[in-house]
Amino acid sequence: MKQFRGTGKTIPEIAKLLRVEAFVEGALLPALDGVCLSVNLVGAYPERHIWAQTYDCGEPELAGLQRRIARTVAEQARVVVTPQVEARLSISHTVNPDAYAAYLRGRASVRKSFLKADIDRALGYFEKAVALVPDFAPAYAEKAWRTASSACIATCHPGRLSRNRRRRPGKRSSSTLCWRKAMPNWGMGP
Repeated sequence: MKQFRGTGKTIPEIAKLLRVEAFVEGALLPALDGVCLSVNLVGAYPERHIWAQTYDCGEPELAGLQRRIARTVAEQARVVVTPQVEARLSISHTVNPDAYAAYLRGRASVRKSFLKADIDRALGYFEKAVALVPDFAPAYAEKAWRTASSACIATCHPGRLSRNRRRRPGKRSSSTLCWRKAMPNWGMGP
C-alpha cells in the first residue's frame, strides 16, 4: 500500500484499483514484555469499519499470532477457508526472538536505500539470523535477494553503489534504468 501514500486516493478508489473488497490495517508497537499489535479490518464498499482487535504477545509467539490473526480476519470477512489453508494455519511454530530481530533489522536497513553500506549491513543481519536459526528460510531468501541486488548494481555501475547522489525530481538516474533492465521484477522482491 506504500504506492498509495500521499496520493489522496480514497479507500474505495484504492480497492477498485486493487480489485479487493476490504483492507487489513495494522500497527506494531513495542511493549514491556514483547509487542502490541493492533489490527483493523476495513470494508471498501462502502468504506466502513468491520472489525478491530489488539493483541499483546511476546516475540516468540509472533508466528502463532500471525496465524491466529489470519484465521480471525478470514472469519470476520466471511471468507471460506479451504482445508489445505486451514491445515497450514493450524501448524504452530516458535520463533527465536534474536534471529527474528536480526531479520527485521536487516529488512529495515535495506529498505533505506540501495547504497552498498546499507546492503552490507543488511547482509550482516541476515547472516546473524541464519547463524542463530539455520533453517530460517525468510532470512536466507532476503540474503540471496540482497546479494543478487548488490551484484547487479555493482555490475551496472561499480562506483555508484557507494555514493548517494542527488538528482532532479522526476529524472531517473542511469543506474536505476540499468537496474530495471537487468532485473525487471526488482520491485517484486520479498
